[in-house]
Amino acid sequence: MNADLLKAYPELVDEADRPSFTNQHVEKIEPSISAFVILAGLTTRLKGLNHHTVYFSNDYRSEFQALFERGELAQDPTIYLCNSSVTDRERSPDGDNLFILVNAPPLSKDGFAYYDVDAYKELIYDRLEEKGLAIRKHIRVERVIPPAEIAETFGAFRGALYGLSSHRKQDAFLRPRNKSKDLHNLYFVGGSTHPGGGSPMVTLSGMNVAEVLITKWKGRS
Repeated sequence: MNADLLKAYPELVDEADRPSFTNQHVEKIEPSISAFVILAGLTTRLKGLNHHTVYFSNDYRSEFQALFERGELAQDPTIYLCNSSVTDRERSPDGDNLFILVNAPPLSKDGFAYYDVDAYKELIYDRLEEKGLAIRKHIRVERVIPPAEIAETFGAFRGALYGLSSHRKQDAFLRPRNKSKDLHNLYFVGGSTHPGGGSPMVTLSGMNVAEVLITKWKGRS
């Protein structure tokens, strides 16, 4: 299963057929952080932007308290920008192509995010203007991708980017295993299983499962 097993497994397999992964178990899972993303194509090139640029919050502790303790969007967030046209002009010959990402809490258990998407987008633009980046007046095309859209478009459990949270040391060992305990010949790859979230870890999960399957079926017709 090449999907977020926290969401796909319960949706595709009846609860009676997965006794080791019940709906009650899923309800108790704490998801990882999500993201609030803005894609903005500009009519010009802004000064001072590299391929990767990070503007850190003035109060990192408050940002983390908002995200992890209160489940709220930070009012002074750390903002990551990717401007790939800096190194590859063919991607956007006439202006910057910005991927703007801010950390966001996952959706609530009822699937909602209790904030105004447009208002938070404007707050991000305000913070960037304070850093000297006047983006609004140069926008040619724009798309906002909040956690709810991440959940819907990518099948991500509560919009989480990395599956389960990893706040504690033991969390790394509590991820669902790559092989289902309940269904024969069902294997999992992706950020919600071992070894963890993020592109390198997800790739490793696929390689590990592929190696197991190749070994298992090698020589069989």
